[in-house]
Amino acid sequence: MKTTNTLEGGGFLIGEPGGPYYTSWAKYYVRFVQEYEQRGVPIWGLTTQNEPTTGFVPGFRWQTLGFTAATQRDFVKLDLGPALAEAGYGPDKLKVMIIDDNRIVLQHWSDVDLNHWVTGWTDWNLALDTEGGPNWAKNFVDSPIIVNSTAQEFYKQPMYYALGHFRFVQEYEKRGVPIWGLTAQNEPTMAAVAEPSWQTLGFTAATQRDFVKLDLGPALEKAGYGPDKLKIMVIDDNRQVLRQWPGV
Repeated sequence: MKTTNTLEGGGFLIGEPGGPYYTSWAKYYVRFVQEYEQRGVPIWGLTTQNEPTTGFVPGFRWQTLGFTAATQRDFVKLDLGPALAEAGYGPDKLKVMIIDDNRIVLQHWSDVDLNHWVTGWTDWNLALDTEGGPNWAKNFVDSPIIVNSTAQEFYKQPMYYALGHFRFVQEYEKRGVPIWGLTAQNEPTMAAVAEPSWQTLGFTAATQRDFVKLDLGPALEKAGYGPDKLKIMVIDDNRQVLRQWPGV
């Protein structure tokens, strides 16, 4: 189906949107959604293609498919959209999202889109093993949740909590309660107590600073909650730590 006749590496669908190859490709998307649904996993949204700009790279290391902005638009209009609608997956049931791509193109879109009804983003990945896989191409990466299958454990990483903060703000706004500010964590020093009587999460002054700088701040910024709209406050803790934190 690709112009290169290869599974791996760059290439594009043969022909033009509306043609037989694009129409057939759209049917695979419908089948994907149906198969998950039959196994009790309803799909609420999908993107048109993972990282379509990698399709322009001839020696790309694994499977990919290229789209230009124009062919992606026309594929949705002429092939994917009609195929989903015909199968009962209209916009009221399934969302088609854009910008499933690399960071290199994100800045050009976010300057405009985050102020025009963008409500979220796709994150890669949901969960990975302790090596950053599994991945046959050895493309080991990071994830909000790391699964240690040998110990039957999973670990929540800082980005997991950054995404949680973002959702918290949106849920309140949906109910007409705008949030002007938040803290990184309520009483983070309480995690040092041997048996705290409630749920808690610990931060040192340094890890809280880095969490805000590397995870929480960027996540809020991407979602449209920059410093001009939402303030991140420090020292949500007991009085005795006040003298220790400001220096850090």
